[in-house]
Amino acid sequence: MGTLHITFDIPGERALSSYFEHMYHVPDDFRDVWEPMAEDFWQQNEQTFASEGPGWRPLSSKYKAWKERHYPGMPILVRTGALKASLTEPYGEGVIYEVYPQELTLGSDLKTKNGYTLATLHQFGSVKVADHPPKRPPVQITGELQTRWNQRLATWLREEFAYEG
Repeated sequence: MGTLHITFDIPGERALSSYFEHMYHVPDDFRDVWEPMAEDFWQQNEQTFASEGPGWRPLSSKYKAWKERHYPGMPILVRTGALKASLTEPYGEGVIYEVYPQELTLGSDLKTKNGYTLATLHQFGSVKVADHPPKRPPVQITGELQTRWNQRLATWLREEFAYEG
């Protein structure tokens, strides 16, 4: 029998690990479980944008007035909708969605006109960029999402690979 160790490496979030012991067979292709987990990721990001965080720092009064004139009615982190779309949908401009047998990579590589990665600027904040955007992480891995991913993995392992845990 073997042990399976799965790690979720998410910049700006604490590392997540799952251990599954007493495996009769350790799988070598996880694509059937990665795809539903990607759907979970996009749904969680949709909720994060809808609730503006939660906890995102409010816009400065100066920027809020400018944004209201140029992009009326658009919430925090949404101007054109490109960043939001790249983190809530599987295909389109800036979407990173790579599925391999033992790896799933999700994210956004939209760039600012100065070449910075937009999602990274907001995930971590920056003092290197004009107007110094504060930290407003568009990707938040909630406890609920962690639990859902672990349940998906455990169910898939039990069904497909006779996991006894």
